[in-house]
Amino acid sequence: MKACAKSGLSQLGVDPSHFADLLAAVPLERMSLGARDEKTGQVQAARKKSDLEGFVVPFALVLLLGMVVMVGSAPMLTAVTEDKTNRVVEMLLGVAAPFELMTGKVLAAIGLSLTSSAFYVVGGTLTLQAMGMVGMVPFELLPWFYVYLVADVTILCAFAAALGAASSTPQEAQNLGVLLLSPVMIPFMITVPILRQPNGLLAIALSLFPPFTPLLMLLRQSMPGGVPRWQPWLGLAGIAGWTILTSFAAARIFRVAILMQGKPPKAADLLRWAIRG
Repeated sequence: MKACAKSGLSQLGVDPSHFADLLAAVPLERMSLGARDEKTGQVQAARKKSDLEGFVVPFALVLLLGMVVMVGSAPMLTAVTEDKTNRVVEMLLGVAAPFELMTGKVLAAIGLSLTSSAFYVVGGTLTLQAMGMVGMVPFELLPWFYVYLVADVTILCAFAAALGAASSTPQEAQNLGVLLLSPVMIPFMITVPILRQPNGLLAIALSLFPPFTPLLMLLRQSMPGGVPRWQPWLGLAGIAGWTILTSFAAARIFRVAILMQGKPPKAADLLRWAIRG
């Protein structure tokens, strides 16, 4: 190949002493994209980007979101079942409605998730600042991070309250843990194809599917190039609708199942309670 290239250069009248310079590999540097400040209109120059930044930053952000969501929502399942088994709920229902009890538990889980996430975000930012790598923190995505966090915790906690109310023992509730956390675990299983083609058809379709939107859309937003502006807002609309629908159905199941004892209900029963109340 090089012999053919040299022959062609010779025919073009190029001095043979410059062959090595012309055929040498060109060194490349990975740079971030230039951006325009929407307030001032000034163009921000691209900065040098490390080879790991395109993978570490998106994966770390999604990993933090998934971890905080699981820590905030997973204990709800067994907590509701234990309250039901110990007859604590029967006393509480004398002063509050079932929906109010479930809402209080969900709000407590959201507060726990926000507190723990703030600890990790602030601690991670200070650590990177001390290392001179604070530029890797995607500050512009933090509002989206907390929107996805609140929505995901609300959905999973409402679902956990419904499943916990339908379980007769803590052991039954633990068996449903995989079903509860599947909206978090499945996106982690498909992160590799999303990282390879963040704007492919599969990535767009899965990130707009409401149960997977928080993790996958945040993953795509944090990658170089980002996503079209309409996709996060469309995903947010889907999440809002899914949150309302899930919370409404979970509240109906919780209201019926919280006082039931004995044989656990079947899936058909849960579906009927969610529709008819």
